[in-house]
Amino acid sequence: MAEVRAVIARVYSYETPEVLAKQGIEVAIGPVRFVNGATIQTRVPWAVFTHPEVAQAGLSEPETRRQFRDIKAHRLPPERVDRAQTQGSTDGFLKLVSQADGRLVGATAVSPAAGETINELSIAIDRGLTVSDLASTIHVYPTFTFAVQQLAAEISLEAATSGAKGQVTRALRGLS
Repeated sequence: MAEVRAVIARVYSYETPEVLAKQGIEVAIGPVRFVNGATIQTRVPWAVFTHPEVAQAGLSEPETRRQFRDIKAHRLPPERVDRAQTQGSTDGFLKLVSQADGRLVGATAVSPAAGETINELSIAIDRGLTVSDLASTIHVYPTFTFAVQQLAAEISLEAATSGAKGQVTRALRGLS
């Protein structure tokens, strides 16, 4: 009967081991939160361990579009990830969803290592990091998670070379 209850809990609520662990942490730091006003966002990353794995953290692209006016969604195909090439695992993608200011609000990974990749992105979302923060974080190469730095760097470069910032950047580059 306990097994049936566990299955029902997983299907009909958020009582997964990950959420229960998070709730335990929240109970443990509750007094600290009260004292310093710190908050913990409840964003539960998830993964399905198929081949390739599928994982998500934060908001999906459609959820983000409903909540925020100006968002950006960027995809990196695995054909451009060296580790995927060396392993012959080119099914899937990495998608980062950010607000206009670059703050990461959602991520989806489909790859042989999506379950591991999503952890870094979940931390970035919970801590309010920007795509630029991810781009400036050195990753081990060649790994599937290097794709996070690779895509974040591409997004940051695009932001730096477009719009008003881009005009200034191009003008300054022309001076040298």
